[in-house]
Amino acid sequence: MKIRLAIGGLALAGVLAADCVDGSRDTSAEEQAYQAEVLAALRASLPPAPAGWKLEDRGLFAPAKSVCKGSDASRAVYSASYVWMDGVAEQNKRSEEMSRKVGALRTIPTDKLNEMNEYARQGRALQREIPKARAAGDMAGVDRLNAEIKELTAKAYAIRKAHQDAVAPQIEAISNEFIRAEEGKSYNVKVSMAANDYMEAGLKPGAGLVRSGSQSSILFGQAPPKGKRALQVYSITARFTGDAFQVETLVKGWQPSAAIALMQGKPAPAVAGQ
Repeated sequence: MKIRLAIGGLALAGVLAADCVDGSRDTSAEEQAYQAEVLAALRASLPPAPAGWKLEDRGLFAPAKSVCKGSDASRAVYSASYVWMDGVAEQNKRSEEMSRKVGALRTIPTDKLNEMNEYARQGRALQREIPKARAAGDMAGVDRLNAEIKELTAKAYAIRKAHQDAVAPQIEAISNEFIRAEEGKSYNVKVSMAANDYMEAGLKPGAGLVRSGSQSSILFGQAPPKGKRALQVYSITARFTGDAFQVETLVKGWQPSAAIALMQGKPAPAVAGQ
């Protein structure tokens, strides 16, 4: 299994030998320096957050200390995400309005609440009579008092239940309205920036965004050579997971300048241990 050198903004510090079919090996100082440089360039190449959006990037990474034998140490991945803050604010506003309406409907009218409170008052008064009846040995009286308390409790519950049943259709309608308002809305776009990653079918340099399912991908550079590779950036693949229109908004006019600069640099030393 191949190692991802960075996931979610965090690089893997190493691999367990059990995760590697042929075991693992320590990375060289040259490889670690290369990985640190590439990860920093990938992070610097993230598209800027448009107005109303926020880039969530923890910015923590470190070179991998070990990789699986036979894996490509020239490959590196940096991930982050974008949150549509304006959309989240609108969603919160709708949610608060829904909660306000539902809360108002669930509030028992004052006259009914007073009736319930009266039943509770009567029940407490009867409850205080039980120890007296028990002390007098009047067990029949105890049973009668308990039965009356139970009846009062049932009356209070019936008032609450009748109110809940009466407002249930309105609450359901409000909930369905909120759900319909949320349909098709997306508030998050995840991005993965990869150096020398695998190539999806149809993904070619200069082809622009290629959409497949919920993911849009774009390739810069060229396919890495097969076999033993130098510690060099041959390609940058950016994958955006989220709404297609929102992805297009994020990448409009964008170029991963820092990562492209690495591709245009001089080849680094060959990968050790392969």
